[in-house]
Amino acid sequence: MANKVIFSTNKYVQEEIEKIRQHLEGITIEGIENIKQEHEEDITNIQDEIKSLKKTVNDDLTSAVEQTNETLEQMREDINRDLLDLSNNILVENIAYTHKEYGQISNVKNALDRLLYTDLAIALSPSYPLINELGITLNNLQLNWDYNREINTQSIDGVQIHKDSRIYRYPTTISSDKTITLAVNDFVKDYTKSLSFKFLNGIYYGVSNATSYDSELILGFTKELSESRNKTFTVNAGSNQHVFYCIPSRFGKPTFLVGGFEGGFGRVASIEFTNSHGYSEPYDIWKSTNANLGQLTVTVK
Repeated sequence: MANKVIFSTNKYVQEEIEKIRQHLEGITIEGIENIKQEHEEDITNIQDEIKSLKKTVNDDLTSAVEQTNETLEQMREDINRDLLDLSNNILVENIAYTHKEYGQISNVKNALDRLLYTDLAIALSPSYPLINELGITLNNLQLNWDYNREINTQSIDGVQIHKDSRIYRYPTTISSDKTITLAVNDFVKDYTKSLSFKFLNGIYYGVSNATSYDSELILGFTKELSESRNKTFTVNAGSNQHVFYCIPSRFGKPTFLVGGFEGGFGRVASIEFTNSHGYSEPYDIWKSTNANLGQLTVTVK
């Protein structure tokens, strides 16, 4: 029975092999090429579709990245703008605050300034010197100033000036002693800063052999603007030269000291002296008793 089954199976296998052999005998090299050609277009189409799909995917990814970057940039700008608006809104000077005991405080900055208060510094300067010779007129005097922080109000000689201004042209000329005052309030305290302009005549000293006395003689000596007759000076009196000292008569009688000894000078004239700017007043001319004194230092009191 077993041998019969084996025989039957072998017969079936042989038949199938024969079918395959017959089928293969019908396939030639030309047939294989035909099959390849039949499917070549399909393969090309598939490859093109793959390339197109890849390009579409790349384009979509690129577009998505660009749109994402644009969105992020817009978000960044929006956030920065919001932060700037927020920072402007929270500036201490923009936060209202009042105190019943300090009426000048209107915001948090004013309150902090008072809490951390230091004195206001004022730098004030004029366009002319503070010391001037009598006969000079100060025209278009300009004042410049600055502070170390914000102020509330300011005025010059009672004239209110805008709080942001730092320059002022004085409205009148000045030819005699005058004090100009800048008054300031810094929300907490009142301050003043003054400039005092003085107009002086000179004391004159030098050596000469002159025996006539006038304004021209005095103007030839060394000049120093002064409020008093006090002075120590050194000169060199040569042959036939005397030492001269000329002062306004209003200064009174001077005392002369040479080498620790008092005296040696006398008043030789009192004249109406006119200075180089046309200002006139009485002057006393004092002259050393002796000539040819050489170099010496004189102290006048």
